[in-house]
Amino acid sequence: MEEHQQKKNDEHHEHHHADHEAARSETKEHAHETQTVEKKQEVTHNQEPKKEQKQTAKKTTAKKKTATKKKVTAKKTTDKQAETKKAKPKKKRSAWPFVLGLIIVLVVIGGIGIYVGMENQENENAILLVNGEPITHLEFEQTKEIFVGQFPPEFLLAQNQSINEIVVNELIQERLVEQEGRKLGLTVTDEEVLQSLSIFLTINGVDLEGFKDLLEEQDISYETYLSAEKRRLLILKTVNETVFSKIAIGDNEAEAFYNENSDLFAMGEAVEVRHILIGNTERTDQEAAALAQQVMQEVSSENFCELVTQYSEDPGSLATCGTYEMTQDTPFVEQFKTAGFEMSVGELRIVKTDFGYHIMEKLSASESRTIPFEEAKADIVEQLKTDKARQLYATWLLEVTKNAEIEYLVDLSTLS
Repeated sequence: MEEHQQKKNDEHHEHHHADHEAARSETKEHAHETQTVEKKQEVTHNQEPKKEQKQTAKKTTAKKKTATKKKVTAKKTTDKQAETKKAKPKKKRSAWPFVLGLIIVLVVIGGIGIYVGMENQENENAILLVNGEPITHLEFEQTKEIFVGQFPPEFLLAQNQSINEIVVNELIQERLVEQEGRKLGLTVTDEEVLQSLSIFLTINGVDLEGFKDLLEEQDISYETYLSAEKRRLLILKTVNETVFSKIAIGDNEAEAFYNENSDLFAMGEAVEVRHILIGNTERTDQEAAALAQQVMQEVSSENFCELVTQYSEDPGSLATCGTYEMTQDTPFVEQFKTAGFEMSVGELRIVKTDFGYHIMEKLSASESRTIPFEEAKADIVEQLKTDKARQLYATWLLEVTKNAEIEYLVDLSTLS
């Protein structure tokens, strides 16, 4: 957006949208994870896990066999403790986060996403009008708080726009998409809103009363939440109707991608192990070794999960019976990884690392292989649809923005 806020939106939004679509792509995982509150921690060895920079196709296709990593914090971590890494299959993601980017404005409270509402906001508090509909100072303040909290300063500085411009442009785009949905005659029923809420509560393990308490803590009424959720669902329907439903990927296109990116589908040898960690941070090394020997005398395949619950000090694997999957490329602490590949399936062994003593059992091993096209096809199609949707959405939104009437009522640089 140009500095003069009173100018017509044509020039302003054309400039903004190109920059912001790039930002949208880079930050998709920050802004649309309102449905995933449960984040397991992990223990890595003096390094953060390396995030794959390759195509999503490899990540999603390999999810059933290879290790994706989750992060867990060890109890009372000392300087000597770094972290180990869990390889756990990734859940298949919807293409929506990539299509919408940051268009859905979220407030994150303790991991629970609460949407910025519009109720009880007077027009005299408006900072601008989008086709005659107000965007209020309260909406701006709430959304700005989200952006500042969710995105690092270096990301915001890299956008070649002020934070106020970024926030206002997001609010404008959200409102324009919502308006287009109404023009198309799209609606969202109360039943759809309640169904969406029910799914959200189930995924995040929160009951309705607890959720209402969280809303109340933030001075957001339950009715405001339902109203905002209805708007969110309308936006999703609009994007689906105008963009996503029009995309088709043929078998030939998917197979061409597979052939041109064969390295993405080469899977290395993988193993699955489980462990009971006897830590050495709250006891001496001698005491830890003695306790590990005691547990080793008690443990068997049949009672392993029970002993994980009773003894293990790795909080990140307590819920999964101490289980980890890994490949040779997984950045586990070296002694742990070496033992995992050396052991025979079914073997039990005590392994010492900087974290303490691990009573390990090897559960399975799989040979390296190349994922066949038929197995990879669905994920390739999803990725290609996502890429096309992003392009089509950018074009469609730019056209909608050009035809919109945006009236700025205040100088954005004066907003705090």
